[in-house]
Amino acid sequence: MNQEERKAIVQATLALIALVVTLLLLVWVNYPKDNDVEVEGPVVTPAEMTFKPELTFPRRVASRANSGDIWKVKLKFEINHLGEVTNVSIIESSGNKTIDRSALETSKEARFSPTLHDGEGVDSEAVWTIVYKME
Repeated sequence: MNQEERKAIVQATLALIALVVTLLLLVWVNYPKDNDVEVEGPVVTPAEMTFKPELTFPRRVASRANSGDIWKVKLKFEINHLGEVTNVSIIESSGNKTIDRSALETSKEARFSPTLHDGEGVDSEAVWTIVYKME
C-alpha cells in the first residue's frame, strides 16, 4: 500500500468518525428530557404496603403438617383515602380454617400508603397472597 492509499484511508476514517459524532450529538440534543414528557389523563400512584406483618405458622396446623405442605390465602384489603385499612377479607381460601383465620388476623396489622389520583388520596383495594409452607 502506497502513501496516497494510506492517506485516503485515514481521511475516509476521519470523515466516518466525524459523521458518527454528528449523528450522536443530533440524537442527544433531540432526545426527550424528563420535563419534555407530557402526561395525558390522571396520574395514579397505587397503594403500597408500608408495613408487612410478621407471619407465624399456626401451631395447631404445624403439629399435624407434613414437610412440604403448602397453603395459600389470597386477601383483599380495602384502603381509604388516608391509607388506612378499613376491611380485610379472604378472596381465596387455603382450605384450612385455622390458616385462613391466622392470615386474616395477622393481616390486620398491615399498613399501606394511600392510592393517589392526581396527588389526592382515594379509596382503593389491594390484594396480598400469603403462602404458608411447612419446611
